[in-house]
Amino acid sequence: QRLEIDIDESFDSALWQALSQDEKQADPIQIEKTPQQPERVTNVRQRKAMLKEKSKPLPPSVWAATAALAAMLLMVLYVYVRPPLGYEVATITDSIDLQWSSSIAPRKGGRLMASSELIEVQRGIVRLRSDKGVTVLLEAPAQFRFAGTDEIVLTYGRLFADVSENGGGFAVQTSNSKIIDLGTRFGVYADVKGETELHMFDGKALVIAGGDQNPKQPTTLSSGRALRVDHTGQTIADIPLRQDVFAQNIDSLTGLIWRGRKVIHLADVVGGGNGFGTGDQGVGINPVSGAVRKAEVQRRKHSNVYTPVDSNIFVDGVFIPNGTDEQVVTTAGHVFAECPPTSGYFYADISNTSMGRMINDQKHYPLYLNQINYASKDNPCIFMHSNTGITFDLHSFRSRLPGTRIVRFQSEIGVSDSAPNKLYIADFWVLIDGQVRYTNVEPMHRGEAVEVNIEIYDQDRFLTLMVTDGSVREGPQDENAIRSDWGLFGRPLLILQ
Repeated sequence: QRLEIDIDESFDSALWQALSQDEKQADPIQIEKTPQQPERVTNVRQRKAMLKEKSKPLPPSVWAATAALAAMLLMVLYVYVRPPLGYEVATITDSIDLQWSSSIAPRKGGRLMASSELIEVQRGIVRLRSDKGVTVLLEAPAQFRFAGTDEIVLTYGRLFADVSENGGGFAVQTSNSKIIDLGTRFGVYADVKGETELHMFDGKALVIAGGDQNPKQPTTLSSGRALRVDHTGQTIADIPLRQDVFAQNIDSLTGLIWRGRKVIHLADVVGGGNGFGTGDQGVGINPVSGAVRKAEVQRRKHSNVYTPVDSNIFVDGVFIPNGTDEQVVTTAGHVFAECPPTSGYFYADISNTSMGRMINDQKHYPLYLNQINYASKDNPCIFMHSNTGITFDLHSFRSRLPGTRIVRFQSEIGVSDSAPNKLYIADFWVLIDGQVRYTNVEPMHRGEAVEVNIEIYDQDRFLTLMVTDGSVREGPQDENAIRSDWGLFGRPLLILQ
């Protein structure tokens, strides 16, 4: 069906007047009449003179008229080919605490249209996906509009774009520049004074400074660089690259706002967080029920059943290892075949805590390894008294951190120097999908720290940390076997690349 557009409304009247005036002022074109029966020219010199006369260039007036006509034809063609404003171009895929001026409800699945109307993001963050596969995040305060499926106009604010192969050529227009993607991940900051910053995290982009009225020669910006265009659009300068100022992904389910950080804090996850500072100290997970709660201590015994943790998507489950029955360590059914025999007793919740506590005197003891105080937020730890185990779901992290890989797990392990008794035999285990990647079953001095650094591969799904009482080596398998096994995983981190 033919798209009907009112041409009179589609063009700027000033443009039509300018073209009309140019045509009126153009010099008249003299057209000589051609005789019906031209006289045959037999003289060679005369014929050469005539050919030379015909080869003279056209007068400027002819070129001007031709150019004006070509411009008019291109404008008419543009009107009939370009999509009209008001068609849908993007979908809301997620938001956190979003408040904006759009009439579209800020909920998942809402559709945005190409429009001349600006949308003001007054609070929160919104993630959009264009119909060409471009992911865009905008953080308040910001003002924008979609000019089409492949262009967004940013009046002011912070914007992050992750452009897929199908979205190549996506453009961001600011007041003083235009950024054209060449297959990239980049951030744009436009301030209210008219300056623009471009931070290139991956790939390349073209920057055309000066705006539509006075464009400069395009500049190619490659990965790892950043530049600033001043408010005049005429001065371009290199600036330090900043990843941390742009929200590169969000997840409303977990409260995740990822700004390109390359470290996930697993102690924060145990405290009910997402690994980026949203967890609480003093919070732990009951290894029997899987409940996330204020950490408690009480000597108990339980079976080795594996319990999923439904309240935290990053924690797959918890368990009490005993080695007498088959030890399942993931919801996918991975089995730890080498699990040692234990007493089956445990003393404390698996917790993000800065203090150990005794039942008899209710005193709190700071947790130390190698004279490092793990009571501080700069040095968080997972407190894991024998016998406990916890499994993290690496896939849940990967799916929320696009463009990254989890490459290592690192931590310091040991029995806290503040453990009240000298009698302790704790074993430490790190498993990937039920297979041992690291173990330390040698007796360690109280307060001694041992570094753990293991490589993680893309196909690895589950990371399990475990502390057992070591009663397989010596001593009775009773409630005393766990005495003073104040195991710590100090600064347990997942390293991203």
